Amino acid sequence: MEAGSRCAVITGGAQGIGRALAEELLRNQYKVCILDMNKDAGENAQTELNKAFGDGSIFFYACDVTKNSDLESAVKLCIESLGRIDVFVNNAGIVNEYNPSLTVSVNLTAVIQACGIVIEHMRKDKGGSGGTIINVSSIAGLVSLPFIPIYCATKSGLLSYTKAVAKQAEIAAQGITLSCICPGFTDTAFVQNLEDKMPDFSTAHKAIEHTGLLKVQAVTDGILKLIKDQKNGSILKVSANGTDYVPE
Repeated sequence: MEAGSRCAVITGGAQGIGRALAEELLRNQYKVCILDMNKDAGENAQTELNKAFGDGSIFFYACDVTKNSDLESAVKLCIESLGRIDVFVNNAGIVNEYNPSLTVSVNLTAVIQACGIVIEHMRKDKGGSGGTIINVSSIAGLVSLPFIPIYCATKSGLLSYTKAVAKQAEIAAQGITLSCICPGFTDTAFVQNLEDKMPDFSTAHKAIEHTGLLKVQAVTDGILKLIKDQKNGSILKVSANGTDYVPE
């Protein structure tokens, strides 16, 4: 496929890693849709990035990923705006140990629902062209962190789901690749505002001080690597030591 013709969608794309990834993809000649609950941030991102990269480079649609009707409508709008979806990044996520049902809904259920919707669009036997789905997990999906057990459960569940779907023979036959990225603590507002999201913030703070914070660029570079490498079912860990694929 020629440069400039690739189309990507990012959930949670108005801020943090999602916003940075949108910029990186635009630099790589993609057209992009960002989905986010934060209407003001989304509209600001759309305005600023269209100004930087040209009108029609990026589109924003408000979307609550926990509502399947929102997801279905947003994906339809993205296809209308972009023509198709080549890359879909499930980036939206939360930490809230006080609200298990919401955490599971955003971090796991919504991703499963989104994958189902997007796979139907990408299927070659239904008129699609295949594509790449990247689910943003976390180091907390690989390592048990006692101060965020519910978050760990959602992110480890996301790894299991992604690997299981990727192993389905039908998925490969449709030209669809699924993979996960597992970043460590990253320097975003997401990590900087955790005080009211867990009972044991002091332990979390010590862990962050010990490991340090990744630069957002390290995570976006990892996502670009997954897009380029096309290793179906792969898990890419991003840490202070760089990026490494997790062995099967």
